[in-house]
Amino acid sequence: MEPISQVAYSVLKSTPKVFETFIKAREQIQIRRFSEFLSHVDTNYETMSVEDNEELNNFINSKEGERFLVNYADAILQTTSNRVMMALALLYCNKDDFNELNKVNFIRATKNLDDDLVDFYLTTHNNNISDITDIPYRRLEATSESYKDTSWNEEDIATYINELIRLRLLLPDPVTVPVFSDIDDLWTIFYGIGKNTQKYVNLLNKASNMLATGNLVK
Repeated sequence: MEPISQVAYSVLKSTPKVFETFIKAREQIQIRRFSEFLSHVDTNYETMSVEDNEELNNFINSKEGERFLVNYADAILQTTSNRVMMALALLYCNKDDFNELNKVNFIRATKNLDDDLVDFYLTTHNNNISDITDIPYRRLEATSESYKDTSWNEEDIATYINELIRLRLLLPDPVTVPVFSDIDDLWTIFYGIGKNTQKYVNLLNKASNMLATGNLVK
């Protein structure tokens, strides 16, 4: 049996008009996403100092900068969230205190972020902190009570928390007992947060505020 990709390719090749429409639609999406990203960059670029502009331009024109831009391009083409696009633009203009590893981790993660997951992620750092001591970073709890008035059910929340941990946007539960439930259908899911995860949340909040108000958040 032929692989699905080969079958699909054969079908498209046998119907040139469908193939041409497919390619054109893909190109239009790519152009639109790059245009949105560049418009966000322009918004931030105008507020940068002359020194910051020169530093950014020198970085872009370096070999290291070229490799970095490849990662940006890949993320821009895969994200469906305008807030993520603005966050990438902020990161691109070096407007937040991220080291290179933080930047690479965030750029990789954005390829898997849609708006609903971003909405959920922005709630995670506001949950109650566990009172357990002698752990390497803060332990928070997502509970049935804290999410009872949202559209996310327990399966959504468990899936999203595990996905955010996989993307390194949240930390694993430092006590290694991630889920608790009882006979009354009350449940708690534990996870960790740290300085870097807070930076990611702050970046997305800043991007959200800029898009919502149309004003620059300094």
